[in-house]
This record gives sequence, C-alpha cells and structure tokens, in this order.
Amino acid sequence: MKRRLALAIWALVAMMGGGHLANAAEGSALVFGANGKLGSEMVKALLAKNMEVTAFVRPTSDRSLLAGLKINFVEGDARNKADVDKAFASSKFTLAVNTIARRSRQEFGLYDLSQNNITSAAKATGVKQMIFFSSVGVGSSRSLYTDKAYANFKETMQEREAAEKTLIASGVNYTIVRTGGVLNDNNATGKAYLSEKPILGATTRIDLAEITVACVGADFCKNKIFHAADVTQKVPGE
Repeated sequence: MKRRLALAIWALVAMMGGGHLANAAEGSALVFGANGKLGSEMVKALLAKNMEVTAFVRPTSDRSLLAGLKINFVEGDARNKADVDKAFASSKFTLAVNTIARRSRQEFGLYDLSQNNITSAAKATGVKQMIFFSSVGVGSSRSLYTDKAYANFKETMQEREAAEKTLIASGVNYTIVRTGGVLNDNNATGKAYLSEKPILGATTRIDLAEITVACVGADFCKNKIFHAADVTQKVPGE
C-alpha cells in the first residue's frame, strides 16, 4: 500500500511539473505504435519531459494524432526484425516504448512477435529501459478474469504473456504496465495509479501515459510489473 501510494503521489507531482521530476526523463525515446490513441498520448507526455521522440509507424498509418508535434519518424512493420533493427540503428535511444495494439483479430502473433523484435534490438543497442504495455489477465493477474471472460481475450493474453517472459529474461531493464480498461475520455482525472498488486482497473489514456512516464529512468520502476487503475474509474462492463 505504501509503495502504491508513493508512486501515485510521485506520478501526480510529475503531471503537475513540480519538483525534481520535471526534467527527470531527458533522453531519447523510440515509441512503437506512436500514431495510436495511447501511443500519441505517450509521445506528448515524453515530449513534456524534455525527451527527444522518434515515432515508429507503418508507412500507411494515419499520423493525424501526431500532427504538429516536434518528433522524428521511422517507418516499418514491428513484426519485421530488419525494420525494427533499422529503427534502433537510426539514433542512440535510451528508452523504448511499445504501445502497439492489434487492429483486428486477424493480426495473429502481433504482440509477441513485435515485442520480441523490439526486445532483441533494445538489448543489442544498449537501451536503458523498455516500457511494454501488456494486459491484466496475464501472469499473476490471470485470476482477475473468469474463465469465460478470459476466453474472449485468450489469444491476446497468451501473446502478451509470451512477450513479457521474453522481455524479462532478456536482461533489459523493463517496466511492464498491465491495463484492464483504457478509456477514450479526453479528460484526465489525475487520480490514476500503478499497483504492483494485481488489480483490474481502468484509466483514461491521458492518465495512463502520465503515470507511466513518471517511471522513466526511475529506479523504483525498473524490472517491475505494474497494474494501472484509477480510483474514479471502472472497467466497462464490470
């Protein structure tokens, strides 16, 4: 409880731009899935922490959510190892972030294959920290879903669990953030938090990005698995 509270307070201070955390995340980040709803919020949050950001996107991806932002772009498919390796070789990155989300159920193997490629390249190039957005229902949080509910997301859970295991075993400093419900609400509540204890919670994308960025470069967040929640939000359908 004390650790969860401490991290929640810490994230709130970072969101407000106060204290020594305001510039704590300086460096260079490579963000996968950067053009998506969560990815674009992560890009904005990283820029607010004075990080140089490079967005990894598919050539045909809609980049409208990134319009006007001072970032670099590299194109490719994260399932293609050569594309990922080329992206990491384009600069000296201190941070890699994977926000990739499956666009259809036909994209089998997306989560584990893409993350495995990212993990391999991050290790080879000396990236200091890898942030991977996973799912509640993976690993120690499996019991939070009934068998019936789990069956609806079985493929996603299995892929993300495989990706988590590869990342953990790689030796790269990791921060895994498992999400339950990620809401489209554009209004941040400022009451989201990360818990090491498995919890099925929901957050807005803005809040999720802010509390995650508070972990960049933080020793407390290295090699940890967190679960995102908000005291004011409920998972849709719960």
